[in-house]
Amino acid sequence: MSKLSGFKDAEFVSPTAPSFAELRGRILANEKLKASRQRDLISSVARMAQILRPDRPLTELPADPEWCRIQIARILPASLGITAKTWSTLTSDFGRSLVAAGVTVPRFEAKLSGEWATLWERVLQTGDMQLTTGLSRLPRFCQLEDIQPGGVSDMTVALYAAALRRSGVTGTPDDAVYRTVRAWNLAADRIDGWPQCRLTPPDRRRSYALPWSAFPPSLESDVNAWLTMGSDDDIFRTSGPRSLLSPSTVVLRKGSMQRFATALVKSGHPIGTLTDLRILVQPELAETGLRWLHQRAKGKVGGGLGNIAITVKVAAKHWVGLPQRDLEKLAMFAQRLSASDPGMTAKNRARLNALKDPKTLLKLLRLPETLVRKAKTVKHPARKAALFETATAIALLIACPIRFDNLCNLEVDKHFEVVGRGRTRRQFMRIPKATVKNRVDLNFEVPPAVASLIAEFTKSYRAALMPTSSRYLFTKRSADAPIDWNTLRRRITDAICRSVGVRLTPHNFRHVAAFILLSKFPGGYEQVRRLLGHKNGSTALDHYVGLENDAAHRIFVQLLSELEKDDHE
Repeated sequence: MSKLSGFKDAEFVSPTAPSFAELRGRILANEKLKASRQRDLISSVARMAQILRPDRPLTELPADPEWCRIQIARILPASLGITAKTWSTLTSDFGRSLVAAGVTVPRFEAKLSGEWATLWERVLQTGDMQLTTGLSRLPRFCQLEDIQPGGVSDMTVALYAAALRRSGVTGTPDDAVYRTVRAWNLAADRIDGWPQCRLTPPDRRRSYALPWSAFPPSLESDVNAWLTMGSDDDIFRTSGPRSLLSPSTVVLRKGSMQRFATALVKSGHPIGTLTDLRILVQPELAETGLRWLHQRAKGKVGGGLGNIAITVKVAAKHWVGLPQRDLEKLAMFAQRLSASDPGMTAKNRARLNALKDPKTLLKLLRLPETLVRKAKTVKHPARKAALFETATAIALLIACPIRFDNLCNLEVDKHFEVVGRGRTRRQFMRIPKATVKNRVDLNFEVPPAVASLIAEFTKSYRAALMPTSSRYLFTKRSADAPIDWNTLRRRITDAICRSVGVRLTPHNFRHVAAFILLSKFPGGYEQVRRLLGHKNGSTALDHYVGLENDAAHRIFVQLLSELEKDDHE
């Protein structure tokens, strides 16, 4: 497989992995398969190769499970015009082709017996999808490995995770293990006779940051004091911010400072000496930490790295009060590590380019309706309600493009106002500037269709997701706090990927709104500014200049056509 050395992710390829061409040969040599089944599996190999790497021959494609899993996870079937059912059949046949070729082992399909059969029957009797789905494979794996229910431990989970990686090319083994462990612990609480050994959930966090508890307590106290500076609302203050930071900015800056402090520790600086911000922002130490972060980003600038450098500079200026010479050095670091283009990233522009296809854009705009129709076919109350919740969130993001943090924290009685009755009835969403990132009041009229969806969700479905009432529109299942930010974000993104075939995050809906507006009104940056709640027109211009190029060109071509028509007349 030496030809694989040029692959971007060749590090995931085992040196013993066969090529797709060899995979086909092994399937033909498998005498246990009927001729018709051989044809089906070989066809799935050829089709998958065409989808994954159409520019490579079969001899240069690795039939390595981990490499294939990574590539398949990147595919959006809807973007290729492939239905979910067809994609499911293709991936299933391709996975079975690897089993037939001896590349992977079969799924855990043993018939349960003894204690495991008894416990599984109790799981089915609960009717709880979280338990039946999460525990569908672990009992069979344990039976194959001769592990009794009372002998399940964290070591069992580690063996199970390794077996999952060897047994297929679809799905995410880490997420599957997490769901299994969570379901096991829930079963211990809910099912009589279930083994009471608790399993440790795997840590799925990707952050490299050390917890605040690892640092001297005085450091976090100093950071908190800096971030709450201005809470006394003293209009005569001569230093620091003129107003209190928004909650989202506080979270962003605190996280940036936590990662920066971690970078200093990773660079070899003694953690016990990092007692306050005055130490962290000294130019020599700041350079050490920022260099480590720059190397970790593989030389890339912008994004999180730029935010960290800016955070260090702001803290040094407004809290520590470093001399001007030192501030200039930190400002230079921030300038060099921030993106050279202050506008939209190339990744986000590429995402919007996919929406230039009217059919794709229409799929996105109709996604709430699609999810509602799907929800009404689902029998399980919690799954039905979760689909309605996702549909409601997407409908609001389309019609009222607010920041995602504000969406997650919407309160039914606080942020929504109904005016009039009957035919004159109108609903408004009003978000006070105190909770908005750039301190601008947001006011939107909620379209009737979206208002009806909100009412249907809150009255008929939301109760299936929580035991008691909640003031939040999107709430945690405990009903005492807003929904987890990552949970809703993941569900929205997954729904768009599956149904539309485009990778969009909740924040991208603000870009989509600007794209739609500028497509109809080229140059309408003031309308974009007002819609998105930007303080300055330059923000809209920096981010969205060029989005209307296609629309402007269409208008130009139309003018040319009209001029030629006038000349002929």
